[in-house]
Amino acid sequence: MVVGKSVPEDRENRYFGCVPTVDDRPKRRIFEILRGQGLRMNQDLVFLTDGGDNLQVLVDGFSPCTEHYLDWFRAT
Repeated sequence: MVVGKSVPEDRENRYFGCVPTVDDRPKRRIFEILRGQGLRMNQDLVFLTDGGDNLQVLVDGFSPCTEHYLDWFRAT
């Protein structure tokens, strides 16, 4: 399961989720959720992950300004 929280500057936070092994197109679903929340092309995106390669592949390409950070709290 992939869960996330969108933290836009101009409105309240929103949460989303999907199950990549069940969803036919999980990458598209996450992209559409973010786009529906106001994602713009070339917008800075930051993903805080547990370091799993599958998640990086899932969100790669949403924006050329995407950064991935490892959640060290989870890793320890």
